[in-house]
Amino acid sequence: SFAKNTFGEGGVNFSIEYQKEDGNIASFFPDFFVKTRPNTFFIVETKGREDLDDIRKIQRLVVWCKDVNAAQKEYTYAPVYVKQEKWEEAKNDLKSFKDVCALFQAR
Repeated sequence: SFAKNTFGEGGVNFSIEYQKEDGNIASFFPDFFVKTRPNTFFIVETKGREDLDDIRKIQRLVVWCKDVNAAQKEYTYAPVYVKQEKWEEAKNDLKSFKDVCALFQAR
């Protein structure tokens, strides 16, 4: 199953703080959550064009997943970063979400 990370009243409102390129702290709202097993979740960010803050967001998401996985054992979280140009090159070869994760899992 999956869900879009919506904001506002009744939304998921999941965010991660990160340090922007200019040094300020901001909130990052990943695009989607994908649940592949009862205790396994992928946090997915899709991106058309990438700027310096986007790189910092993904780096922070990777660290967040590592930290939350180390702090508890009930659930597993993994970051996925889908860049549009790479998606366009590979989309016809991707047959499952497992294929997407193999190609786009952020590390």
